[in-house]
Amino acid sequence: MARHALAEQQAKLKEMCRAKIHRRAHSYSSSSSSSSSSSSSSSSSSFHPFHSIQHSHCPYNNCVIDKSILNEDTIADMSDIGLSFFAKLCGNNRGAFVLDPPDGNTYGCGSFPPSFSTNVVDPTTTDDDVDDDNIMISDSVHVAKLYAGGNITSSRVLSVLNSYVMAVYDSTDDGGGGGGGGGNPYACDVGGLATLVGCDGRRRGGGSDRAATTTAAASTSTSSFSIEDVGIVRVDPLAMDEVVEFYSTRDFRRMSRMGVNVVRIPVPCRAFDDDRRYDDDDDDGGGGVKNDGRGIARTIAILLGRAEVEGLKAILTLVGEEEVEEDGGRSPSSSSSSSSSPLERQVGSAATFAMSYRTVIIALELPRTSNPESLVRVARSCVGPELSLLVPTNKGRIVDFIDRYHDDDANVYASLDLGAHESVANVASSDSLSDRLKMFYHESLACTDRSPIEWLECYRGIPVFVNGFDLAVDDCHRMGEVSFKDYGQCYRFNETIYSGWWERHRASLASRQLFSYSLGLGWSFSAWKLYGDDDGDDDDDDDRRVGSKIIDSPSRLLCLRDVVEAGLMPSSLVGDGRNGGAAACLNGPVDDFAMGDATFSPTGSPPPECGHGWWNESTLECDYWIPPPPTPAPTIVAAPVDYTVLAMGAVIGACATLFLNWVARKMTGGRADGYSPLP
Repeated sequence: MARHALAEQQAKLKEMCRAKIHRRAHSYSSSSSSSSSSSSSSSSSSFHPFHSIQHSHCPYNNCVIDKSILNEDTIADMSDIGLSFFAKLCGNNRGAFVLDPPDGNTYGCGSFPPSFSTNVVDPTTTDDDVDDDNIMISDSVHVAKLYAGGNITSSRVLSVLNSYVMAVYDSTDDGGGGGGGGGNPYACDVGGLATLVGCDGRRRGGGSDRAATTTAAASTSTSSFSIEDVGIVRVDPLAMDEVVEFYSTRDFRRMSRMGVNVVRIPVPCRAFDDDRRYDDDDDDGGGGVKNDGRGIARTIAILLGRAEVEGLKAILTLVGEEEVEEDGGRSPSSSSSSSSSPLERQVGSAATFAMSYRTVIIALELPRTSNPESLVRVARSCVGPELSLLVPTNKGRIVDFIDRYHDDDANVYASLDLGAHESVANVASSDSLSDRLKMFYHESLACTDRSPIEWLECYRGIPVFVNGFDLAVDDCHRMGEVSFKDYGQCYRFNETIYSGWWERHRASLASRQLFSYSLGLGWSFSAWKLYGDDDGDDDDDDDRRVGSKIIDSPSRLLCLRDVVEAGLMPSSLVGDGRNGGAAACLNGPVDDFAMGDATFSPTGSPPPECGHGWWNESTLECDYWIPPPPTPAPTIVAAPVDYTVLAMGAVIGACATLFLNWVARKMTGGRADGYSPLP
């Protein structure tokens, strides 16, 4: 009896969640359309870009069409519903899906259940021009044909597509043998066209309002934009005196004008260890900033001051040593659990330093390690819960990302490294066609990257900050490093410099990335400018040239200043990435990688038909192994004769002869009489 009551309670909860999900899907379009207007009115309000979200978890979160991308107005701009939509879903779960509760049938993209034709998610949206209430939609091909022929409305198509997305998601393994896809970060991946709903949340404290943003971040999305500052695009890291000289006040001013509102500053962990020196020199030999730990701290303070003057905030990123152990930095000799490792002491000092500059530093990013729990505990023991902490992770470890931080600590976030330059699949190519196909591959993945970002926030309760992206599709900027592996990927970069094909597809990659990465807390670009690029003094306010308009080296693809100047990214990053960027994921990338910049030569008309022979292009005649017999000459046939007319002509001719003879005799007077004719 109790078991039956529990089953009824679970069924009621499930039905309530389903109803909430349908209401959320119905209202999603109106909320997304109003976000842009509300962002413009509230962009001047003060808020912290890193905020915590407390989820009222519905155990039946669902996946629906993102109506900010695909809606009644934009579906007409979708070039191919089959390619953009069904190609992805038809491959999930070996192409099969079921209904919940089951109806005794298994369906697929080749056979839709009748409920897809009758259950309309948004019944308020109708089109009087087409009466499609009684049309039964049998499969995915039928949907495309009916819509192309104008036989069903766009709202009806969206209803069917939404039902299909939800059914496939419900049928996807959640990692524990059940459906719902909760354990799979890519279960809601439909090429960027779908989103998770049922993940309601609200802001709460935890220091989320400590830092005000500039107009670069819309308050409706809490996105923040940052660029990486120290140690860019150079094999050997910059010395501290080089850093101060390389990043001038003018750089920070340009960042702010472009729409960047956060500066991400990587710093070696040993900078916060007074017992170790950055190098063997006491100073730079010229009265500059010392390269010991205290000197680095002073350098960071100088950079923070320059950023703050221009209204920028900062993320302090700790870079660990190669010798950091997999146990979180504790050396094997540290057998006592109470003793702290060098790395833990460095993190504690860095946290204290960050809190001393809390007016400009909004977050501390921990170094990469397999066990960041101890580092979080150390940071909290030093500064408390007010400091926002970013914990690094990647796509491979995202499922196992420790989510208990958020239960105990509302100010811990994920720093997601997408690893675009690491795997063989991402970087390897050895000919021009493979280079273009690799770019097409990266474009295709950019919109799907929204899935792990939304999944980690929805199912693990941890908002995500994308840790460094750029427009490179290889690792050619690392050619000087010992660890670089040559797969042939770097020998044809000159082909891309003045290529219209590469320019179009790099811009496409950028727009897709901006949209996906703006769905989390924000993103950071890999670098600001190329080492050695110096285009003016601080006092020079001429901003006409802010980078290279030509991407003439692989390293420039990692520099935000250069890709913006080259027109590959918008000149103003103000906004949250969704305004105008959603259209980037409406269609897949253009699959013109086979030809690139080349075009086909004009095609001539087809040759004449030569029967059993062939057309000779040289002589422009038909040739034969055995010439055909000549065409017979036509036989001339005499015209028919009318004999009545012929007889009448003869009689008339005889009469005329007699008359003329009589006239002649009269004129001679008979003088010829008596003569005999000559023999």
